[in-house]
Amino acid sequence: MESHSSSNLAIPFYVPNLIGYARLVLIIAAHHIKDESPETAVLLYAIFAACDGIDGYAARKLNQCSSFGAWLDVIIDNIGRTLIWSNFKWGLVVANLEWITYVCNHCHGAGWREQLWKDSFANAPVYVRKVMAKGFKTPYGILAVGGLHVLPIWMFGWDRNVFKSHLSFLPSWIPISGFIILLSGRILCALVELWCVKVHLKCLLMTTSETKNQTK
Repeated sequence: MESHSSSNLAIPFYVPNLIGYARLVLIIAAHHIKDESPETAVLLYAIFAACDGIDGYAARKLNQCSSFGAWLDVIIDNIGRTLIWSNFKWGLVVANLEWITYVCNHCHGAGWREQLWKDSFANAPVYVRKVMAKGFKTPYGILAVGGLHVLPIWMFGWDRNVFKSHLSFLPSWIPISGFIILLSGRILCALVELWCVKVHLKCLLMTTSETKNQTK
């Protein structure tokens, strides 16, 4: 019993979770300096996003996967993107959609993707299946995830003239082309998010109906 308790208490200090805490510090620091030094904020935002893949790799490599780590990773992702989207008047609409999707999906626990696949994936629209197939490791999945993580950073850099002031060596077509690609990815991601919300609402309505039938 004592060993089991010790093991649980060690989970928050797993390497992937420590990386998560460092990401949280990065995003808070970026938000703090975004007005005084937007170029540094963009750099910190980019490191924050890049490290999202590192913690997952570390978890698998070190055999330190956990439900807590899966939860923490998504929470930190959402906090970070909410802070970046808050730089735009309408950005909180996008951030709220992400939080609503999080609530809908993670009511299934750490294995929400597997549960969603089992319960509803067979009847999902083609675009949902293409995005979520192979753990998002498809062209459609990469496009959607890229739009999710990179678009707000790209837009912040564009809005604060970082492309002109510190990335002027890039061809002039790159900022607009990147924006169009990332925006299309974010729209695709939003369609998948709305489908996830729809599935959850349908489940709630069915549960409510079943509950009423049981009480009669």
